[in-house]
Amino acid sequence: MRRFLLTLALGAGTAAGLRAEVPPPLDTALRTLNAVGPEGRDSESAPAAWKVVSKSKPEHLGAILAAFDAATPVGANYLRSAVDALVEKAKADKAKLPVEELVAFAKETKHNGTARKLAHGLLEDADPATYKSLIPTFLNDPQPDLRRLAVESALAEAKPLKGDSAIAAYKAALKAARDEDQVGEIAKALKDLGTPIDLTKHFNFITEWHISPPFDNKDEAGFAKVYDPESKADRTGWTYARAAAGGTVDLNKAVAKKKELVAYASATIVVEADLDCEVRASTQNAIKIFVNGKEVYFREEYHHGQYLDQHNAKVTLKKGKNEILLKICQNALAQSWSEPWGFVCQLSDRTGAAVAVKQSIAKDGKDQLVDLGAIAPASEPKKEGK
Repeated sequence: MRRFLLTLALGAGTAAGLRAEVPPPLDTALRTLNAVGPEGRDSESAPAAWKVVSKSKPEHLGAILAAFDAATPVGANYLRSAVDALVEKAKADKAKLPVEELVAFAKETKHNGTARKLAHGLLEDADPATYKSLIPTFLNDPQPDLRRLAVESALAEAKPLKGDSAIAAYKAALKAARDEDQVGEIAKALKDLGTPIDLTKHFNFITEWHISPPFDNKDEAGFAKVYDPESKADRTGWTYARAAAGGTVDLNKAVAKKKELVAYASATIVVEADLDCEVRASTQNAIKIFVNGKEVYFREEYHHGQYLDQHNAKVTLKKGKNEILLKICQNALAQSWSEPWGFVCQLSDRTGAAVAVKQSIAKDGKDQLVDLGAIAPASEPKKEGK
């Protein structure tokens, strides 16, 4: 019988030639699950395919995990469930999981992050010592949950230290930390050690903005409507606003405390060479993100909570000036929890680390460059061009 070979893209230092042999039925089943689309599209064969995958041998785990790389979100859910069933069956049969292959997969950052996290998690039972030994290697990992584990480990090692050793350990953890709670814990520890840090710079918040006059969002129709700021470059008459602590721009203050409105916020970022990075925003309101006039992200959802890295857009900034334009929409809900109208925005690399760029701000009729995350000289809000 003809058999297909799926060669895993393994990281440096792994066993040469390590492969997972995939029989045709499994290969077909994986392709079927990968193709399942939203709302059940192309899902007629999914249950049968799921059974094939879930009854596979442990030695096929690498191939199944690799299938996450090309899976749709719905397909990934099927795959995750199938992996759970496969592992439970392996436990019942007292069959061993392929530890070496799981380690190689977890270490290879080119693979799907969810699948890598799953591979590492499977090691917790299969080989606890290896599971634990891998955690420190994730300190600069692009997968946020693996990175969080590594930062948690680094914090545990820093806590018993004293003086300069403690400061150095906490600062090393801070470079890797992305989550607010972990960053807050590190900031408090460093402050107690007499070394306070600037969280605005750490998170690379964009602090200087120009805010448009309001536009209509009656019946939430404004989100889809293309208002002038999306198609025209003129920003005359826009109001200068500075982010408060935590990078927050409160549009209730900068524009008006009214409902059913749309506001745009513009910031000019300057880079010395083309830069691949991410625009990361958080808001309780519907949002669109534009870079240099091109829409790069949208989410039409209101009052669903707010947290850092909530809305991420992978972009390439071009050498010279670049405009980051946010469209923030407020709806008609009148409850107290629906009052927030604003945003936080930052620039980072693919792992969430700050990128060294400049921001162009207008002060005293002249453009000035400041480091992103640095609070510019105090200035009263004013109408530009007036």
